[in-house]
Amino acid sequence: ITKNFINPLNYPELYKKNYNNLLFYGYKGNGKSFITSKILEQINDDKYIKQHINIKNIENDQIYNLFNELNNTIEQNKDQKIIVLIEDIELLINKTNYDMFYDCIYNYSQNKNIYILATSNKPWEIKQHIFDTSIYIDFPDIEDIKKYFLYKIHEYVKIDNETEFNYDNMTET
Repeated sequence: ITKNFINPLNYPELYKKNYNNLLFYGYKGNGKSFITSKILEQINDDKYIKQHINIKNIENDQIYNLFNELNNTIEQNKDQKIIVLIEDIELLINKTNYDMFYDCIYNYSQNKNIYILATSNKPWEIKQHIFDTSIYIDFPDIEDIKKYFLYKIHEYVKIDNETEFNYDNMTET
């Protein structure tokens, strides 16, 4: 991901080719959204317009307006590079005008100034030809869960980084 997506976007003068469109798929709750949001954070803000779309949070009657707004952003910024993160892309199936929106996303994928990151719990339900590559995100192992827990707990509790945290006693009362 770093070599073929992040670095080419941050240092385009050093790379001839990169992935423009990535699909992250796997089971619900395995970290796809977390990973894609971290990818967006690693890309230089001054070079790209970033759009984040979570299909799950959009009502059927709002989806058309959302894609209209995205099209307007693209039209108004033709020379600017745009990164679009679409979470739960397979949920477009349940929305109105499914084929129209996939056609729209396909057209985005063909534009060299637009980069698409997408997440899916059910990749077999979407049109995969849009993406340069698909990356399976497996469930994290216990060590990764511990790291994520410490990462997230810092948002709520001040813990010294040197403090030893005993995970085995977390469930004891």
